[in-house]
Amino acid sequence: VGVSESSTIANCHNSGNVLGGYSVGGIVGHSSASTLTKISSSGVVIGSNTVGGLCGETFDSTISKSFFSGSVVGNDPYPTNAGGLVGNFNFSKVTDSYSAANSVIANHASGGSVGGAFGYTVGAEITNVYSAVPTVVGNSKAGTFAGEMTMDFSSFTSNYWDSTINLTTGVGFFDLSTLF
Repeated sequence: VGVSESSTIANCHNSGNVLGGYSVGGIVGHSSASTLTKISSSGVVIGSNTVGGLCGETFDSTISKSFFSGSVVGNDPYPTNAGGLVGNFNFSKVTDSYSAANSVIANHASGGSVGGAFGYTVGAEITNVYSAVPTVVGNSKAGTFAGEMTMDFSSFTSNYWDSTINLTTGVGFFDLSTLF
């Protein structure tokens, strides 16, 4: 699905590869005010900016009971936010989901945020999410769980990442500046 607005997507799996430009996901490119339940993807997802195993970008959406087990690649020419679940996770909620991606890679010279589960988050409610990704590669903000987390209007509860399979930090960069 390219764009999902005020929609419900449930019980959906994609095992194919996805190639696109901006807002590229294994199930949804851009999700706005939508509910995504029991979705999964296991292919290779390639995009030039905002790339995720399930969703490229979310805004005011909910993801639950979902997983990704393929690979995510963010290509030049733009700084890319790439995540095993979601590339840009904006003012959205996720529960009971996991990323077991083979790899999440974005190598733009000027950076971007790259994470095993999330590339970049802001205003996120993340609960009971697990990330076990052996290869997370980025030139700026990279982490086994998330590349960058902006903590304003956010909650982070009962989440885990497997540090035994990937020696990078759990979160590449915490932005706490908006809390003070």
